[in-house]
Amino acid sequence: MGIIDQMSASIYRRDEQVNIDLAEKIAATNDQEAVMELIDLFDRKKHQSLQNDAIKILYEIGLRNPGLIAAYVSIFVALLSHKNNRLQWGGMTALASIVDFQPEAIHPHLAAILDASDKGTVITRDYTVRILAGLCKVAAFREDVMILLLDMVAKSPENQFPMYAEICFSCDLNPAEGNALLDILQSRILEMEKETKQRRILRLIHKLNK
Repeated sequence: MGIIDQMSASIYRRDEQVNIDLAEKIAATNDQEAVMELIDLFDRKKHQSLQNDAIKILYEIGLRNPGLIAAYVSIFVALLSHKNNRLQWGGMTALASIVDFQPEAIHPHLAAILDASDKGTVITRDYTVRILAGLCKVAAFREDVMILLLDMVAKSPENQFPMYAEICFSCDLNPAEGNALLDILQSRILEMEKETKQRRILRLIHKLNK
């Protein structure tokens, strides 16, 4: 039985567990043929439900075995401008799942990633931040990408602000970067309406002041 016949949409399942189970199996067995079968679905104009399943399976594979989908960066970038919103943020999620494995292949597409982030959903922006954090691990990219990451933290909505700040903090900041993040946190702490989010920011401020 081919991989398509086993996907949620093919067996009329509405939950995602079937797709997660498939991703785990493909990742564990390094099944490149199954990955190619999933990628081929994006060339078709129909089968939206199958495409939705495919991107779910692919980014779940990326979380478990990034090398298995790392060759398809250009495919995932192309999905960022797809009319199907599920494929847009799914493509961004897939890129985030492999950024630590394939940063050099992802970095040239930064303009497309940022454009999709500006136009996309909260989920799209969440994974853009994770991609930027991953790219910051590469010395050659760090200076320019850190500026972008700090800007996303500074401009983020209150609901996302603590998470984006925490992701930025996790990037092993140098003193100048730490001070830049600290300035952002201190400039926004008083506007935080939710006490739980304010406490998260206060913890970061405390760590940065050590």
